Amino acid sequence: MKKLKSLAESLGCTVEDDRENTTLYIHAPEGKAWEGGTLSTLCHGYGSHGSYLANWRQEAIQEAFQRLTELGEPVDDYRE
Repeated sequence: MKKLKSLAESLGCTVEDDRENTTLYIHAPEGKAWEGGTLSTLCHGYGSHGSYLANWRQEAIQEAFQRLTELGEPVDDYRE
């Protein structure tokens, strides 16, 4: 999680670990987005209904890190 948060911060993003809903969220800064302005939050689920295994969470963290690495820094959100 430390590496993911560090990467996110370097790109101006924040990471939210919603353990109640077993989902990781990576939020782009206000006014920024990925994929041509259509995606301002990346979501990675790792369980269901508040129940999860630690390795599921670790896999979600790794997937989120990989996806954020591939997408890079969010750009200006041109949606109107």
